[in-house]
Amino acid sequence: MRTPKKGITDADLITAAIEGNAPVVDANTAAAILACSPRTVCRMCEQGKLKSLKVMGMWRVNKAALFELAGMPITAGATDHE
Repeated sequence: MRTPKKGITDADLITAAIEGNAPVVDANTAAAILACSPRTVCRMCEQGKLKSLKVMGMWRVNKAALFELAGMPITAGATDHE
């Protein structure tokens, strides 16, 4: 498992993703939700297993697809935009 940034816990990342209005999250947040490493998330993105897009060299994961994969209910902030 990865080491979160100093002062930021996985729970903080998950809460921000659930409560936020952005339709995408970064690989670190996706990793916290899926309980895996950010590298695993990047591999899933590269293989097309997770709906995502690459912006300025960094993966952005579709929140609705992520929540579906994680078995979480989709909240109002999670939309199906790319």
